[in-house]
Amino acid sequence: MHPFTLIKRVLCIVFLIFSTFKSSAQCDISFTYPTCLYSDSSISFTNTSSSVNDSSFNPQYQWVFQSGTTPVYSTDASFTFSPSSSYTVSLTLLDAACFNLNGQNTYPTVTHTLNITDNLSVDFINDTSVSQSTTVNLGNLVSVSGGVSPYSYSWSSTTGLLSSTSTNPSLTIDTFQIVTLQITDSRGCIRIEDLLFNTFLNTPPKNMVVAGEYFWDSDPGEGGGTAILALDGNFNQSFEDFANSGIQVPGVGGHTLSVRVMDHDGNWGAVYTTHIHIDVVDSMSILPHFVQAGEYFWDSDPGEGGGTAILALDGNFDQAFEDFANSGIQVPGTGGHTLSVRVMDHDGNWGAVYTTHIHIDVVDSMSILPHFVQAGEYFWDSDPGEGGGTAILALDGNFNQSFEDFANSGI
Repeated sequence: MHPFTLIKRVLCIVFLIFSTFKSSAQCDISFTYPTCLYSDSSISFTNTSSSVNDSSFNPQYQWVFQSGTTPVYSTDASFTFSPSSSYTVSLTLLDAACFNLNGQNTYPTVTHTLNITDNLSVDFINDTSVSQSTTVNLGNLVSVSGGVSPYSYSWSSTTGLLSSTSTNPSLTIDTFQIVTLQITDSRGCIRIEDLLFNTFLNTPPKNMVVAGEYFWDSDPGEGGGTAILALDGNFNQSFEDFANSGIQVPGVGGHTLSVRVMDHDGNWGAVYTTHIHIDVVDSMSILPHFVQAGEYFWDSDPGEGGGTAILALDGNFDQAFEDFANSGIQVPGTGGHTLSVRVMDHDGNWGAVYTTHIHIDVVDSMSILPHFVQAGEYFWDSDPGEGGGTAILALDGNFNQSFEDFANSGI
């Protein structure tokens, strides 16, 4: 055999042997995952192995989430752990060229132990009103749970008068403000929550619902209906959501279901009624309330149905609250006028008239004067005449909105 031929064969064998092995760097195996690890939430795992970005070959990866689970074969993966506990996650590079690379008779594998916790949670009590100049200990109003303790606190407020890292700082409430708390757990996970403080002068506002009742068809008289419950378990706000189970229904057919509530002074309010059709004794259907027509008129009232028809902005009258839109409105002469609007419900009943004052400068233009409260007064028993009562204050200190909350001390 020619010596040159022998050299070529040796070189080919050496090249073949060399080509079946990869460098140890190509067989490195690693992955990353988020810092904040919560139970019942999908967690993403990113494969950062050297071979992921190596286009010269296409290995297979195997993920195992806690021993005993079915392996997942993909480059990256995600998994949801439950309940909160410690779990292992393993990633294996299934490449024959990397097998037994370190003399361990295995494929390269990396395993991490994860501390899965409940979701980091910051819960304030409900937004609250306090007497002006009241000092509160803010830490008593919040509960923190989940994540990994200990927690770091960072307090601030919209007034700029609060900046603290204490767990329970004190704050004197002299005006409306929003208090913000940022909680950071030991892993660096963050939650931020706000608490709104309103203030009143000396005596708290007492406009709140204290009781409620419902009745079918004929009115049994105030207090004669069936008691209803506050959804949150307490009647202590001006607006309450109701919840009742086991409502006794009358016979099949059309009926009215009515509701009314009592205020803090023991006064029952207006009755709110909806029409219901009962199909069988243990079921009922509530007829929807919606606007089905609307009209407008200038100055004097032409009577229900006598105004100019208005259109629903979305093209259909089919909701309880509708936006209106009209073009080509015919305006009266120049000067001050009133523009009034009213709507008809699904039962054909016209509602109250809503009026705004308008000044028309020229026949083809008009300016609408803004509506807002600018003063208020109260009086006892007999009416002293407009402007003759005792002035009342806006709760936020300014009369500048269409709807205002009032607060007075020393009444």
